[in-house]
Order: sequence, then structure tokens, then C-alpha cells
Amino acid sequence: MPQLDSEQEVAAVRAFNRFYTRKLGVLDQQLLKSPFSLSEARVLYELAHRQDLSAKEIGAELGLDAGYLSRIVQNFDEAGLITREPLPTDRRQYRLALTGKGRQSFAKLERSTKDDVAAMLSALPTGGRERLIGAMAHRVAVMRNGIVVEAGEVEKIFSNPSEEYTRKLLRAALES
Repeated sequence: MPQLDSEQEVAAVRAFNRFYTRKLGVLDQQLLKSPFSLSEARVLYELAHRQDLSAKEIGAELGLDAGYLSRIVQNFDEAGLITREPLPTDRRQYRLALTGKGRQSFAKLERSTKDDVAAMLSALPTGGRERLIGAMAHRVAVMRNGIVVEAGEVEKIFSNPSEEYTRKLLRAALES
């Protein structure tokens, strides 16, 4: 592969980001023709995959503005997707959990997401799929609040993470 200068590298990454956000529909109002935005879908994902989460924890994990997250939580509550229970230690904070309706909504969204990714992959030739998955699986960056806390080869990060936050994420992933 020819050596690129810094400006070319930046341009290549930006072009990829524009392509990818368009391909995934990230800038659309709703994700995959669902009633949810990408941020709402991420909140649902966190609630579906983790236990005992407060709105504050979700906001910190996803880097969401507190006011924006508050509106998401209020909308989910009004739609019957979540339950909110005040924390005994701070009655201003709530422990959030999906209701049956919330789990059904997430399951439908999860199925649509998987089907959409499978359709994108099936459009690629076999060698192209293998190269794409290989490139994605070679390196990983772990982010917290929009800041990379650890990055490197997947095998190294997964087998011997140096950051406590990464270890916590890996434990949570193995439990789900």
C-alpha cells in the first residue's frame, strides 16, 4: 500500500466516515425505519444488556447531554417502555429498567439491525466480506465519555486489558 501523507490520511478517514454514516442512516431521524433515533436505540441497548442502571450512568457511558437524556427517559416512560425507581441514596436519580413492552421494542429493533447488517454484508463479494471483518476485528479502541481509554490489537486488549474500565466492559459482555 502506498505511503499516504497526513492530509491524505485525514481526507480518507473523513470520506469513509461520510460514506459509513450515510450507509447506516445515522443522520436519519429514525434508525432503520423504527420510531427511535440512534441515541434512543443506544439507550434501549444499554437497558437491554445491563442491570441496575441509572440515567446518570447511561448518560456518562454514552456521552449524552443530561437534558437530552432526560427527554429520552421521559418519552420512554410515557410510552411504557421503561420503569423508573428512585435510588434510595439520591431520590433525584432513578434506576431504569425495560418493561415487557420495552423488551419487545428492543427485540424488534435488534432483529432489524441484524437483518440490515446481514443485507449489507451479503452485497459484498466473499473476499470483500472477509477483508472487512478482518480489518474490523484487528484493532479496537475502548472509549469512555468520548475519550479513548485504551486502544490496540483486539487479542491483546481482550486477553490482557490494562484499564479497569475495559475489564468492566469485558465482564459485562461475557455476562450477557
